[in-house]
Amino acid sequence: MIITVMFIAEIVVVILLYAAPNTIQDAILDVLYESLKNYNGLGNFDTTTLGWMFFMKEMNCCGVYGYWDFSMTHSDDWRKPGLVSTKLDAPIICCVKEPLSPSKADTSCARKETFDIHTQGCFGAVWDVIMGNSLYTGIVFSVAFVFQLLLIIFSCILIARNKDKSKLAGACRWIRIGSHCLVCVVENA
Repeated sequence: MIITVMFIAEIVVVILLYAAPNTIQDAILDVLYESLKNYNGLGNFDTTTLGWMFFMKEMNCCGVYGYWDFSMTHSDDWRKPGLVSTKLDAPIICCVKEPLSPSKADTSCARKETFDIHTQGCFGAVWDVIMGNSLYTGIVFSVAFVFQLLLIIFSCILIARNKDKSKLAGACRWIRIGSHCLVCVVENA
């Protein structure tokens, strides 16, 4: 029952994704902004920071909509990574060409006066990849739906078989064989 409800919910989400994308986008943006608040920058190994750094590096993007999104983080650790003494205006990972070491000279790409950072936000970059290739997205969703449908069918078959076997449960006399093995011996009624 639960699997069927989840399956139907996923169908609704996919329909909303194409019919009313703003509904899905708003929900995703809320989650992204909440996670960005916990970004700590280079030298930190928490999952949120590592996740953001991975996406920004792989997608050549910065923040949700841009570097200014980092002004809402709970920590300013990203502003002074390593030996940097003056605050950065954007995380180093947003730089088009990453500095070799975190020194003042090497981090000029992350300062407003000499910005050389990715200007596209990560939300737009990921959304473009997902929705820009609607054929591939449709194929992936279709394969996932067929797989889940097969899981539902096989679950129903297993439940039906177990119900038949449970009718014998009352007629079982359990015999211990060895120290760990129990065997059901059906007694004739």
